[in-house]
Amino acid sequence: MVADAVAVGIRTGYERLSALEDALDGYGEIATLIAMRRPLVLLDFDGTLSEIVGDPAAA
Repeated sequence: MVADAVAVGIRTGYERLSALEDALDGYGEIATLIAMRRPLVLLDFDGTLSEIVGDPAAA
């Protein structure tokens, strides 16, 4: 939470979601790969899903 709305910034330069490919278009290929292999999901929280912070454990 911020005390003053002036502290809020807007990120720019990102593609519109409507310009991105639909992930479900590749569902058949994804389902085949998952059936053949053991799936692995990796998440990067520092800067991808949350703001970059000095202590990565705080992300």
